[in-house]
Amino acid sequence: MIKKIFLLFIVITLVLSCGKKGDPIYEELKTEKSSTKIKVVQ
Repeated sequence: MIKKIFLLFIVITLVLSCGKKGDPIYEELKTEKSSTKIKVVQ
């Protein structure tokens, strides 16, 4: 009986966890790094 309950718990956990997360979405940082200027001193 305990084995059946344990197996049922594992099956329910697997079914509920599948497909839960979507594709990751990359969000750019709000700070602008392109405004950084590099000066070469000779």
